[in-house]
Amino acid sequence: MPGKKEEIKGESVSLVKDKVQNITAEAVKMNQACANNINAKSVEMHQSCAKKIEAPKVSVHNSGIGLVQAEEVGLQNVAAFAIKAQKVQAPDIKTIVLNAAEVQGDVQTVFDREGALAFGIGVGVVAIIYRAIRRIFG
Repeated sequence: MPGKKEEIKGESVSLVKDKVQNITAEAVKMNQACANNINAKSVEMHQSCAKKIEAPKVSVHNSGIGLVQAEEVGLQNVAAFAIKAQKVQAPDIKTIVLNAAEVQGDVQTVFDREGALAFGIGVGVVAIIYRAIRRIFG
């Protein structure tokens, strides 16, 4: 891969075997490329990686994502840290956090909405008990 570019802006951005910090565009297509932040109307990725994607429509295949925020997400064979979307279509994805109104497909997740709520309540209860014990025993 060539050296990392700081920022790319444009109507349509296509990256092949390249790295970039920030992309702002109407449409982004990536193949074997990496980006830190993508802000676009549509994003299409193949064998690529992105730290953060914000776009109404996102399509990702055989890639890795940190955070994706979208209205509609299509994912296939993807590992993601967090997904926030209205609609997720995913034959096979793995994610830590999923916040979606509608999910179609096989999604393996650590936290969904209910799981995150239960985890948060559990952490809060443990913190309260810990503080109470510290006050009692000094």
